Amino acid sequence: MQAQFNQLRNQLLRGGVAPRHVTRYLRELTEHLEDLVAEEKLAGRDCETAETSAWARLGDADSVL
Repeated sequence: MQAQFNQLRNQLLRGGVAPRHVTRYLRELTEHLEDLVAEEKLAGRDCETAETSAWARLGDADSVL
């Protein structure tokens, strides 16, 4: 799991979301992020730029809740 998702994980658990649902949600977000990175790389961006762009497209913890 992406280290950046730790805050989101903790936030969801504190909010009362069942751990199994949190795990599934974060797995899906991770997969989506990986897809975005791959898409950025296919567009010709280097690894660092692709990852930065993918994170920008995914949004922050508040926007994915």
